[in-house]
Amino acid sequence: MKKYVPISIALFTILFLAATILTISPLFARYTPSNGVVKQTDNGSILLPKTQRSGVLREFYPSLLPQTAVKGNAPSSLAVNADPVGQIRITEFAYNGAGAANEFIELTNTGTAPIDLTGWSFDDNSRVAGSFSIGTFGVVQPGESVVIAEASAAAFRTAWYLPTTVKVVGSNNQNLGNGDELNIYDASNTLVDRLTFPNSSTAGATVFTNGVSAWTSQSNLGTNTIANWVLSTVNDAQNSYASVDGNIGSPGGYYTALNRVLVRITGNTTTVAEGGASDTYTMALTSQPTANVVVTITPGSQLTTDVPTLTFTPANFSLTQTVTVSAVDDNLVEGVHSATITHSATSSDPAYNGIAVNPVSVTITDNDVAVGAPPTITVAGTTTTYLSGSAISGVINDPTDPARTLGIDFTLADTDTPVNNLTLTASSSNASVVPNANLALAGSGANRNLKITPAGVGYTTILATVSDGSNITSYTISYAASAASTTTSRFHTGASDASTAQALDADYMLVGDDDNQVLRLYNRANSGLPVNGFDYTSSLGLTDISGGVPRQVNIEASARIGNRIYWLGSHTNASSGATRPNRNRLFATDVTGSGASTTLSYVGRYDGLKTDLIAWDVNNQHGLGANYFGIQASAADGVDPEATGGAGFAMEGLTVAPDGTTGYLAFRAPISPASNRTKALIVPVTNFTSLVSGNPTSGSATFGAPILLDLGGRGIREIKSNGNGQYLIVAGPSGSAGSDPNAFKLFTWTGNPADPARQRSADLSGLSGISGGSSIESIVDLPATLDATSSIQFLMDNGSQVFYNDGTGGKDLSQNNFKKFRSDFATLGSVQSPDLSPTLILPQAAFGTSSPDNVRNFVVNLFEAGGVPTTSGSVVITITVPAGYSVSFNSTLTNINVTGGTNNPVAVENSKWYVSNNVDNQQITLTMNTGQLIAANATAVLGFSATRTTANSGSVSNITVNVSNDTTQTYDGNSTNNVYARIISGL
Repeated sequence: MKKYVPISIALFTILFLAATILTISPLFARYTPSNGVVKQTDNGSILLPKTQRSGVLREFYPSLLPQTAVKGNAPSSLAVNADPVGQIRITEFAYNGAGAANEFIELTNTGTAPIDLTGWSFDDNSRVAGSFSIGTFGVVQPGESVVIAEASAAAFRTAWYLPTTVKVVGSNNQNLGNGDELNIYDASNTLVDRLTFPNSSTAGATVFTNGVSAWTSQSNLGTNTIANWVLSTVNDAQNSYASVDGNIGSPGGYYTALNRVLVRITGNTTTVAEGGASDTYTMALTSQPTANVVVTITPGSQLTTDVPTLTFTPANFSLTQTVTVSAVDDNLVEGVHSATITHSATSSDPAYNGIAVNPVSVTITDNDVAVGAPPTITVAGTTTTYLSGSAISGVINDPTDPARTLGIDFTLADTDTPVNNLTLTASSSNASVVPNANLALAGSGANRNLKITPAGVGYTTILATVSDGSNITSYTISYAASAASTTTSRFHTGASDASTAQALDADYMLVGDDDNQVLRLYNRANSGLPVNGFDYTSSLGLTDISGGVPRQVNIEASARIGNRIYWLGSHTNASSGATRPNRNRLFATDVTGSGASTTLSYVGRYDGLKTDLIAWDVNNQHGLGANYFGIQASAADGVDPEATGGAGFAMEGLTVAPDGTTGYLAFRAPISPASNRTKALIVPVTNFTSLVSGNPTSGSATFGAPILLDLGGRGIREIKSNGNGQYLIVAGPSGSAGSDPNAFKLFTWTGNPADPARQRSADLSGLSGISGGSSIESIVDLPATLDATSSIQFLMDNGSQVFYNDGTGGKDLSQNNFKKFRSDFATLGSVQSPDLSPTLILPQAAFGTSSPDNVRNFVVNLFEAGGVPTTSGSVVITITVPAGYSVSFNSTLTNINVTGGTNNPVAVENSKWYVSNNVDNQQITLTMNTGQLIAANATAVLGFSATRTTANSGSVSNITVNVSNDTTQTYDGNSTNNVYARIISGL
């Protein structure tokens, strides 16, 4: 039998090789240069991605194979039907650069199975899981790359020309620095990947991602070895390119080339000369389209191109096509200047139709020789302080828009041409935002003025150009316009997150910002920049640093006593729940001077309020029971300040008690008490004025009896006193705003803990923002007497509002002068009170003489008609039956069959009430339980039984329901509809 062994071995080998070839053949048969998808087939085979670099397969991706199929950098065997496994790795990052979209982290699923990133998070070198949520990425497919960005998602896409297929989580608040760390955590807070990079000054450091990203090969992923990472260069192996702001990288496409038109700059620069050298650049598509793609080239007035369009077909899409650029040879002396070629793509393939295409910046060498000296143009010192000439934000139809009403003053000069012979012209690059006709020039000689009137929303570049006949000089203004608002709106620029204000007089106010520590001095009646600013970052002992910059104090409230203003941080965690110790600040400044000449001087600070409040509550120093308010739990690390149900912790109001020295700390959250979160909390600080004597002050705060106000389940977002025993409260949700009960409302209060707060009828709908994204943050000032006609000025926080139709919220704008917040007015309105109107439902009202016909079940409906919820546990009603009858009420009843009714059983809410008085079973008084209320425009339903006892046959009388007289108007302010009677009869 031995002579058959070689044949058996040979046959077995042939069969094994055949099976192996059949198994792995899809790897080669199904790969083409036009195939850009990394997939695993149903039988476990791997489809490789295109490289788009040389038309042939350069690199095998072992990380995309099941782990059992990979050994080293090449496959040693292929496991059929191996369980697919997903794996997230950091594949590219940048920490700094030009513009707002300069910082990002790219993550890629290098595994073979999808991964759901719900519950995942990112942090920098503080290594705290949950610091910044990235769960909205959702499911990430094998080979898919996603991006974490410091800018908003919309702004990042715009800056990097990203298609919507690339997932971006924006507004990352864990900012990176020069020398930092990237940490990715899964839903169980387990570290998934980490990359540590050194400061650029560290000996041997090679990766310094300032304006350029870094990436690494697949074999180095997940190793935390920064030395093996490389900086991106234009057109490198990752197809890196320049963003709008000039940063170099390729976010969103580590494995799979994105659908895009690749613009490759010859020699990384494009330089031409008037009457001389031209230059070239090339274009190609990164993936095969389903239809022709036509790229239209727009060179502008300074350049020409040899072709107006390029057409890419499904057959030639990857072949580069060349564009030759030449300069227009004009007669103007411009020196070395620049121009931009823009592109647009059209196609019946939706993947390419309208896709963003990188522009090309061209440097132009001028061939014109100056005749004499060129003229000069500078912004004159007479220009209003409400404007900065280089970057201006306007508002359509704003009657106080300083660029429209005051304009920019220019000074013209020329050493060899009389200034009266100089010509000044102005032009706008975007006529839809500012047409040239809306640029008004005035003045003569050396003194000129330019006024700008916006016509549409968006951005434009305005050039003010002075010519002496042979030489020109231009002054460039970056301009942005936002939509019209009300005639009383003012838009104060330079910041977008206004959070608190103190009026200095009728004209000026100091404004705090929850995004930094600068207190800005603004004109209350005019739009525009502040006239001054005072930055206290260095005074506040801020130890929580991110990216080399202290995290914000999150200033949310202020109060003034004499010439001293007290400023209060929110004392909150981050929205992720991460602790933010810099926010635990109370500090004071003293005011000197007046109006536009006002100055501030720093006094001192206190950092221990949150610690003191926790001890006060935990140790029952208020006498209501340990942890009555649950402050320790609400302020704990990991708790979102906007936690559901008002369970978070945030201070957003500060004012002075009627005694003139005690401070009232007012809370957005927690809604209190912890066992029944229905009321807003105010805590008096009796030694308030002495807490800011040091830097920081030692000792501890002392607290008075806590005050609970019924604001319809809302917290306090602002509180201010006029010093005459009248307080105005802006009440709002502890979480996100919405419809009632999460809508903002105004309440007035006496400051007396025993008195209730009164809701006012003010219409606040006009303060919600032009396009959403704003919230009422501050009361600027109160008149000496508050009444229904009082007009109150408010500030809005517009940090999330998109002003310029670019998808970027105010706080994320890279140009500070384009940031803005709004002030506007609302009329206080009359006091609003609940209005309960009762009805009694008893279809069969004739009572027999014996059971069961002598008993009738009925319901009472209590409808709140005033649009104001009742105060918790305050409602009192009486039910009265005539002589010869009795009435009963069962507090455990959840439904009842109404006698003669057609919709039985009827659900009732008897458990929310108790019998507080009973007179011979003929009149019972019901009181609503503590913690229960009747919501605005809601109906409370109660079930009763009436029994005929001794009433005569044929007798006719009434059952009466009465809403008890409410002198405090906490549950009823209208006594005209308080009684309802139902005729009953005895058979």
